[in-house]
Order: sequence, then structure tokens, then C-alpha cells
Amino acid sequence: EKAPFRVVEMGAGSGQLAHDIHVCVKRNELGIEPAVWRRFVGAFEYVIVERSPALARRQRQRGLKVVNGDAQRKDSCPSVLRALASSDACSSGSSAPECQVSDRAD
Repeated sequence: EKAPFRVVEMGAGSGQLAHDIHVCVKRNELGIEPAVWRRFVGAFEYVIVERSPALARRQRQRGLKVVNGDAQRKDSCPSVLRALASSDACSSGSSAPECQVSDRAD
């Protein structure tokens, strides 16, 4: 079963860290064995939770996945959870808990 491997960054500024990690993963700069690396790349997802519309726009221009939300507000949780559940890693019918859509914010 394909299980997602996610990094969720709260308030990423320009998105430089997310961009650098994407490049590292896509180029296999850590030198992971090719068969393992291919599985890892297929499961890897980096999501930014951003409250600033201007920064979110800038992050999206860099090709990054951004969910509108505020890490300091509990009411942001449902939109973040929906975005995670609709990701590529969950589209194959994964039964991983984070792939189950929920509107619970507790």
C-alpha cells in the first residue's frame, strides 16, 4: 500500500525551504538506493499552511502546494485535512488515517 510521507510547514515565508527540499528529493541528492527513492518520491508531499495571501501567491508561483490557513487557529484544521486527504498520495485509496476526510477540528 502506498502511504503518504508528508512534510507540513506552517508559515513558509517565500517558500525557500520547501523549494530546496523539493529539489533535494527530486534529484535524489541524498543518494538513496534507486528503487527505494522512486517509492519515496511517489509518496512524498510537502504542504505549506499559509495565512498571508501575498506569500501564498509567491509560494504557488514557485510550484509549491499551499493551503490557506493560520497555524495559530484551530478553525484552519478542516481545510488543511481536506487538502491532505485529496492529495496524490491518498488518491490510490490509501487507508492511512490522514487520507480520511474529516471536518473535526479537535
